[in-house]
Amino acid sequence: RKTKIGASDAPIILGVSPFKTPYQLYQDKVEGLEQAQNSAMKRGQEMEPEARKAFEEMYEMLYMEKIEATPCVVQSDEYNWMISSLDGFDEGLGVLVEIKCPGPKDHQLAMDGEIPAHYIPQLQHQMFVTGLDHMFYFSYRNGDGHPVLLECKRDDEYLKILIKKEIEFMDCMLNKTAPSLNEKDYEERYDLEFLEVAMKFSRAREELEEKQKLEQALKEELIKLSNNKNCRGGKVKVSQCSRKGAIDYSKIEQISGIDLEIYRKPS
Repeated sequence: RKTKIGASDAPIILGVSPFKTPYQLYQDKVEGLEQAQNSAMKRGQEMEPEARKAFEEMYEMLYMEKIEATPCVVQSDEYNWMISSLDGFDEGLGVLVEIKCPGPKDHQLAMDGEIPAHYIPQLQHQMFVTGLDHMFYFSYRNGDGHPVLLECKRDDEYLKILIKKEIEFMDCMLNKTAPSLNEKDYEERYDLEFLEVAMKFSRAREELEEKQKLEQALKEELIKLSNNKNCRGGKVKVSQCSRKGAIDYSKIEQISGIDLEIYRKPS
């Protein structure tokens, strides 16, 4: 996995993964700085055998065909650095499935008939490596929303873009040249000048937070002592004021369905 590009790397390389950036993936593979497994990933791995069995049962019920979806790892004939770890593959029937045990948001998308966009590169990568023209996406929540089985078709135009990006990333790995950082990336700094100023800033912020806590406590005490009246003393004024609440635009029927983003000012 460290020297090859797998299907789960595809969304990251294409820049659509909400979990990791291309630079972080490069650090994992080349610099050995792999991030720790989070609770959602651990939960997904633990539930996968249960979900695979549920997929087999649903497939047999829908297609009247007994299936054995076996996990396996396959390698591309065209690019030997391209691999896929498949959740379930029946080679005899040519049936491939990607199993997800997602959060409520992604599962709801599946229930609405849509495969979450950040999984599309992973599925297209798998179809390229296996040579299949379609596969299945299975969303499983174990009692929290019924399982959903969706079909995904191979998109050769999409694959041209994906494979080009994967080749570029592979070149970065081979040449040990990190990909460009994006707004989610941070360059690690170890030089003494930066670290010294960072330590001073941290101490100043801690002192400021303590002062803010004290200020807030004293403010609340002054408000209590004001007896709901405007008053002043000791260089301090305590005054009441009110302001109009913000407008909840989602409640306005006349603009329902209108894309308000086109009216947003620049960042």
